[in-house]
Amino acid sequence: MRERRSGALGPRQHLIAGVLIGLVSGAMCGLLVASWTNLTTRVQLNKLTDELVSAVVASSPLAAGDIASQEKVSERRVPADVLTRSVIRPAQAGYMVSKEIDVPVLAGDLLYWQYFETSVDAHMPPGSRESLAACRRVVNARGDLPREKSPLEIRARVTGR
Repeated sequence: MRERRSGALGPRQHLIAGVLIGLVSGAMCGLLVASWTNLTTRVQLNKLTDELVSAVVASSPLAAGDIASQEKVSERRVPADVLTRSVIRPAQAGYMVSKEIDVPVLAGDLLYWQYFETSVDAHMPPGSRESLAACRRVVNARGDLPREKSPLEIRARVTGR
């Protein structure tokens, strides 16, 4: 049998040393990942709050059916990441004046183009709306007309694919 030298480690000590080194390395990797995640979160939050742009908001609560006016809206600075193309900007606010709002809006809410009546029948003379509604009822009652529900269905019907 071989004689063990003093200071040499046995199999059990190697196992314990390996486990300790693994635990220490795992803890260091965990701290590294946690600090990196915290850093990227702070960078993202700073990006959100750094760039503010103007948008149109309701200055008071608006009920569905109210007519928009310059007195009923105001301008507010909001983070640029919140804005989409459908948010009304101050330079575009003149286009929504005198239009009827379709949905109720609370004071301070961003105003979106889809909140306002922008269809063709909004600009029709009185009496024509009833005629248009009657035509739509007749068309909807016909069962032989195509009823696509998505752009993909329309493309498939038109192209035959």
